[in-house]
Amino acid sequence: MKRFAITGGIGSGKSFVCALFSKMGIPVYLSDARTKALYQSDRELLASLAQVVGADVVKDGRLDKSLMAKRIFSNQELLLQVEALVHPAVVADFIKWADEQERLFRRTTQVESPLRLTDTIQQYIHFGADEKYVWKKYGKTLMGIIESY
Repeated sequence: MKRFAITGGIGSGKSFVCALFSKMGIPVYLSDARTKALYQSDRELLASLAQVVGADVVKDGRLDKSLMAKRIFSNQELLLQVEALVHPAVVADFIKWADEQERLFRRTTQVESPLRLTDTIQQYIHFGADEKYVWKKYGKTLMGIIESY
């Protein structure tokens, strides 16, 4: 089965394009949503984040995202350390999810990925496309889907 990535910057239309693929019955891995879920469920990731960012960013087994954001977005080195922890966890989660989708449904899968995760996930996909490529290649099909809803 093929794995495709839809990438782009903030507000570039990734979520919109992925919603259209979803309506076509193509499984879509939403990396932002899955990352938030991992922040709640992956105890190893939480422990690593607490070790790197500070023990107080994890309270009662839950990540204080605003405190972490405050620290990492004012410290480039710390941001890179956090990405080095989070990105591999997201990639592992994607691989597990995609393998399960393909086992159950034998379908092509899509991953929506912010640009900063693209390099990490690149080796696990067959084709990456930004939203401009998708619109150029599939615009007529996508417009037909949009008009039918």
